[in-house]
Amino acid sequence: MVLVYADWCPHCRALGPVFADPEIEALSTRLVMVRQNHDDDPPWLQPYNEKYGGYVPRIFFFDSTGKIRDDLTSGHPRYPFFYAAEASDLLKRSMRRAISS
Repeated sequence: MVLVYADWCPHCRALGPVFADPEIEALSTRLVMVRQNHDDDPPWLQPYNEKYGGYVPRIFFFDSTGKIRDDLTSGHPRYPFFYAAEASDLLKRSMRRAISS
């Protein structure tokens, strides 16, 4: 699970406390979780920016071979990897699905 964020982003800052939710903490023990600052402009992120857009925050789930799980999304019609702090149930759902598959 990779969280792409930016320090200046208010949605990213709002999402931070969601990770203190006991259920998310428990789910996170079963995943490898990585934070990536979008502003560092890492080369590995460029293909995903081109394919999915460069918005933040984005949370990507990858399978064990390193392939993105584009079936695990927030369901947002325009920004499929955007998980809002106010809808943490969507993040929990994706985390559970990532763990169970």
